[in-house]
Amino acid sequence: MKVSKKPSRREPDENLAEKLRNLGPEFVDVATRLEAILKADDGKFRIVNAGMMNPGKSTLLNALLGKPEVFKTADVRETTEVKSVLWDANVILSDTPGFSSAIIEDDSAALSALRSADMILFVHNIATGGINKAELDILVELKEIIGEAEFASRVLLLNTRSDECPDEATLNTNCKECDALIKENLGVKLVSYAISPKLYLDGIACDQKDDGLVLKKESGIAKLIGALRTYVKNGSSRRASALRSAIEELKEIQKVRAERLSAKKLDLKRKQAELCSQWKQTLEAIRPYWDECQK
Repeated sequence: MKVSKKPSRREPDENLAEKLRNLGPEFVDVATRLEAILKADDGKFRIVNAGMMNPGKSTLLNALLGKPEVFKTADVRETTEVKSVLWDANVILSDTPGFSSAIIEDDSAALSALRSADMILFVHNIATGGINKAELDILVELKEIIGEAEFASRVLLLNTRSDECPDEATLNTNCKECDALIKENLGVKLVSYAISPKLYLDGIACDQKDDGLVLKKESGIAKLIGALRTYVKNGSSRRASALRSAIEELKEIQKVRAERLSAKKLDLKRKQAELCSQWKQTLEAIRPYWDECQK
């Protein structure tokens, strides 16, 4: 009996992204995103942080790991390159440099890591109030990088330093302001968490077990970890979803191109018809003179 062989997995064309870029400038963004997706296909789920300089991105990842010194933290700018560690056997946590218009190289390094991320943790210092214009600009760029279809499901808004707000009312007001500004400027509502990585790490270091448990609960980190575990569990189809999104975007670009070409053809036919009509009119106008010359 003939046994059918399971088809082997087809390796992606290494030059696929370059071929797409050669089709025209409108293909550049989706080609870059597709390239990052294919390069990151190693079975790992990538969680990458993002945000301005010094809102507590590194402290957040240390809290997720339950260790205070894995990623360097400081009151001044500390992270200058992407650093990654394993969280679980199949989960990678990556710390990126804070965005700054004054340091373009760091922005480039951060964007490169974010293109291959399965989940992006956008970190905002909630103690400063609502999200600012520079942060909104970053989110707009992230939306372009990830694609509109995937943006809301792959980006979490983490309002850190909740313990630095003077009271619960201020914290809630600031969080609502962030949600409203993002909705107004990006047209989406991001899933958000108000957290304090510092309280969580203090809870781990606390000598009194009960006090430590209280601190960890108040930090909101345990709830975030539970949510991230769920995202990872459901993340096996994330790459396929991202690929489908990129392919749909390619189809839409090609559709727009075809419509433009069809419009140009119709316009060319119209102009050709107008030219023929003008030519006939010109011939009719000079015919009497031509006939006279013939005589």
